[in-house]
This record gives sequence, C-alpha cells and structure tokens, in this order.
Amino acid sequence: MTPSFASMWTTNLRNRLVGWSIRKDQLEEVARVSGVLQAPFDHLTEEDRAKFEAILDDPSRNVEAADCASAYIFIKDKLAKD
Repeated sequence: MTPSFASMWTTNLRNRLVGWSIRKDQLEEVARVSGVLQAPFDHLTEEDRAKFEAILDDPSRNVEAADCASAYIFIKDKLAKD
C-alpha cells in the first residue's frame, strides 16, 4: 500500500491502525476494468479553456497546492470582470 493511500484511508482507533491493504496490481485491475484511464482528462469546454488561457500567462504551469486558493481567487476575479 502506498503511503499516501494509507494515510488517506486509515484511521487510528484506540491506538490501532485500521484500513485496507491494497496492492498496486489490484488498483491497476480496477482501473482497467472501470475504463477510468481511457476517460478524457479535459473537463473544460473550448470556450472556458480559451478564457483561462487568456487570463493565465502560462496555462501549462502546475500550481502548487499551497497556492491553489490564491490562484482560484485570481481566476475568479478575472472571470467576474468579463
């Protein structure tokens, strides 16, 4: 089980760590059977994508988790002016 998955899905109950142990091959099988990896990753309409690209200086740049709130407010303010 990956550390991030373990920390998300386990609970400390009376000093006992509980949760499910899931192997990588099990996750891969679920992904294959569900078809989730074949789903399109683009959830924006062309119109919305054009708006964001006009606002952002480099749309391909990833936003760090610590900066998400600021980025959201920045984009929201820019879109509200349109």
